[in-house]
Amino acid sequence: MHFIDYKVNFRNSIRKFLFFLNVYSIDIALAGVSGFITVNKVFGLPQNLALIVLLFLGIFLIYWLDHLLDIRKYGNHLSSRHFLISKKQTLLYKIGFVFILISGMIAFFYLSIKALLLGLLLLVLSLLYLALNATRYVPKEIFAASVYTVGIYFQVILNPGLYEFLVIGYFFGLTLYAMYGIAWIEKATDKRYGVPNGVTTNKISQTMFLLLFVTGIVSVIITSAEIYNQLIVSYLFVLVVLKSIFALCKMQRYQCNWYRIAIEWSFLIPWLWI
Repeated sequence: MHFIDYKVNFRNSIRKFLFFLNVYSIDIALAGVSGFITVNKVFGLPQNLALIVLLFLGIFLIYWLDHLLDIRKYGNHLSSRHFLISKKQTLLYKIGFVFILISGMIAFFYLSIKALLLGLLLLVLSLLYLALNATRYVPKEIFAASVYTVGIYFQVILNPGLYEFLVIGYFFGLTLYAMYGIAWIEKATDKRYGVPNGVTTNKISQTMFLLLFVTGIVSVIITSAEIYNQLIVSYLFVLVVLKSIFALCKMQRYQCNWYRIAIEWSFLIPWLWI
């Protein structure tokens, strides 16, 4: 009996821990950093600690500010995530201010001019998105996929080649597929609370899956570079995992409160794979 209670308590503790990581966007920040490290390893680039810290803090800030804006526009009833964040708004603003100061100092003292300019472009795009989103509907799926992709492939973009751009495009498509899938799952909730949702049909997601699956298979067949193939194969595995998550959610009539955790942790697969 005591052993069963221990197992139940341990399971509940794990659930609470994963939920905490998800609510405050720690899991997606970890996935971003792991993706950045993996990509640099594949392309033979040095691991830049300053960029790793900036990426981690940047993902935090963008997600936090986006959630705080949603709370101001629609209230804290959108999800348990929004409700909990609303209770910590003052603290989060203070932490965000500290993160901005730290990020500014790291960028000024440790980044090259080229990296600093690309970072500033990302910052301007992020601020533009947040400013527009505060007053009107902005398709956040495309923005989020773009910024997330540039962040993970930051060092590759500084010295790109043709194949690099093909891989970047594939990862962007994979991320966008995940974003559209999330938007489709949340469509009913968004409609209930008057939140604009740009995904009108699930056919977009289904078409993207087929395109990504076929493109990934063809890329692996025609490319001789084994290390690049490992990256594409790991992305294909993420694609299949995402498809499975969406299928399970559909079976539960989209009453699944675990999908975000599963989706965001699935982006750790390439780091574990390679």
